[in-house]
Amino acid sequence: MTEKIENNADELSFLIIGACLHPDEKVRKLLTIELEDWIETLQPNYTYDKIKSFLDSQNGTPLEPFSLSTSDRIILTYFIRAAFSKKINCTRILVKSADQFSDGVLLITKKLNFKYNENFVHGSKLNFYGNLWSFNARIAPKDEFLGLSEYSLKPARISFLDECLEIRLPWKGIDNYISLSRFEKETILPSINHEQLLEKTFFLSDHSRITQHGFEIEIIEEEISFRTTNPESMIRLMARISRGETLLVNQEGSSINVHVKLELPEEDSSTDLPTKFIAKKNPIPWLGANCPVINPKLSKKSREILTDYLLPYESWISS
Repeated sequence: MTEKIENNADELSFLIIGACLHPDEKVRKLLTIELEDWIETLQPNYTYDKIKSFLDSQNGTPLEPFSLSTSDRIILTYFIRAAFSKKINCTRILVKSADQFSDGVLLITKKLNFKYNENFVHGSKLNFYGNLWSFNARIAPKDEFLGLSEYSLKPARISFLDECLEIRLPWKGIDNYISLSRFEKETILPSINHEQLLEKTFFLSDHSRITQHGFEIEIIEEEISFRTTNPESMIRLMARISRGETLLVNQEGSSINVHVKLELPEEDSSTDLPTKFIAKKNPIPWLGANCPVINPKLSKKSREILTDYLLPYESWISS
């Protein structure tokens, strides 16, 4: 069986990040309209300008400075307005400074009172009990964050080869956790491990390993080849394709599962297959609520945009 996947899509955080950081200005505007309209339905306690002015005044203490970038402030303003509203009624938000050389932490209460945590001896200390909403500006990406689009995760493709069917999935190892900080320094797509792929590549309908059905897996440069080995396995695969089968490709240590919707190829050509890259964990742990929260009902258009931008949870695929 596959590793357990978090099934708790955080639409609020996804929408805020898309509205504030998506590299396409038109997309940001579309998502911002949806975000602001939804926040108004929550009956926020404070206006945008009130929160902005409050954040602009936060500088920390002489020994523990506190800073936020322009994009941090915009993200946090939306976040605070949603949290401190009549329908959500969050009581406290914890914010970690963007400053890489200090440990500045700001606690904001629903009345816009504030207190800083000071790590030096005899400094002021915060009580971090309870379920807090939080934002870690230190590891949050800044303006025009490209998401996973910069890595060009490419679709699988299927083709007839002599007397077999072959599915090829591009798999370029990604370990640049600095620009993909939402994965908390884990490898994003580890280099291909043949043994793990043998154990963790399944047909989704019954979770049977494809190697049980006469398939071989071969690694060819930065691609994975799944190939039928005899006429019987080819017939079995075609039967599964006719029933709308999906191939699940997984690997231990990867933060991503890959779902490949199988289709029959055209004769003498290679056919691209619908391929979904799915986060096993929350792809934006630097912003969110550590407790149940009302989430916006995203439009189909927004969900499609955010799925391509930040990777969906399993629940987004099955809904």
